[in-house]
Amino acid sequence: MISPVTPHRLWAEIDGSALAHNVTLLRRRFGPARIMAVVKANAYGHDISLIASACADLGLRDFGIATPAEGAALRALVPHDAAVYLL
Repeated sequence: MISPVTPHRLWAEIDGSALAHNVTLLRRRFGPARIMAVVKANAYGHDISLIASACADLGLRDFGIATPAEGAALRALVPHDAAVYLL
């Protein structure tokens, strides 16, 4: 019999310093261009509250979501001057 609750066989670890490094590289390469953090689908399963907060802490102010409900949830997580785009 297959157990209804199985342990996770797959996971992802988000490295905050790697994220910061990548944002720095993008800023160096593209100068004043705005960088959008696409955090739809709960940040692709990585927990929108962690990812959006980390991106906001890095100075990102543009966020992409897929549904109005995601936008409402995101609003509580990002600075008031952030732009939220429905993709």
